Amino acid sequence: MAKPTKRQAAKPRRHHHFPQFHLAHFADARLRLWAYDKRGRLEPNPKPIPLAALAVEANLYDDDAPSGNLEGVEEWLANSVDGPASIVVRKVISAQSITQQERETLGRYVMSRDLRTPATRDFLMKRAQAGVEADYDARVADTAQIRQAILEDSNVDVSERQVAALAKAYRPVVTKGFWLEFMQKHTIRALPRLLAKGWTLFRADDGCEFVTSDVGILKHRGGWDRPAPSKPGWWDNADGWLMPLTPHLMLAMAPGLYPGDKLVQRAFLDPFNRAIAQQAREFVFAQSESELRRAIDMV
Repeated sequence: MAKPTKRQAAKPRRHHHFPQFHLAHFADARLRLWAYDKRGRLEPNPKPIPLAALAVEANLYDDDAPSGNLEGVEEWLANSVDGPASIVVRKVISAQSITQQERETLGRYVMSRDLRTPATRDFLMKRAQAGVEADYDARVADTAQIRQAILEDSNVDVSERQVAALAKAYRPVVTKGFWLEFMQKHTIRALPRLLAKGWTLFRADDGCEFVTSDVGILKHRGGWDRPAPSKPGWWDNADGWLMPLTPHLMLAMAPGLYPGDKLVQRAFLDPFNRAIAQQAREFVFAQSESELRRAIDMV
């Protein structure tokens, strides 16, 4: 029996797709958040959960068919995305001005958020798998042409029946590396579209709190009262993006916005919280139980 490799022998690595530095701004003094599981696996539901146990999956960013160039995605996220962004987010929360470079750092983090989740992985890989299978089936349908190509290339005559059997026995499989590469490329390539928007801050009025979710971003078309369906990145070409930074502060990005602060009250906040809870894949998070229940009871 072959000796296990270092990676095989190691314990599964816990990868947080909602970075802990960000969720920590929603946590209480005991580093817990109120969480609601849309799949009903919590008891009771909702309940307070330790920060370290939230939005985590074993080996999420490990390539399942490594070729060398996609190893280290976790490190890339930590060093090039989350680490730098954590500093900028703290500055924004404390009302400090940020430079253009820091704005790009924050934008890169925003772009990465819904590209890195298990839901996006499943969405992209399912679509990619369907595409390669359709292409494969179209290519192997003409067994006579394949037989002739093999004969011309290798001077070996394989029967059409054998060609059909081989085509059935071997199927193309999209590996996780497709998603990891997509995430890295589009976090960088799609950033200019986000930077071209106007950015401002929305502050929750006294007695109000923003909730967030495992998706963490709510996108809009045409106006803040028109949330777009949840799709990763620019898939839906939504022109407005909202991302809560804390229970009391949210980053808003849309055409025509100017830097500054906008106070939002219940009339805006409740529909936002309902929509972000509705679009959550599995979990909705909040600092207070009352605000979380208010959001999920209205869904």
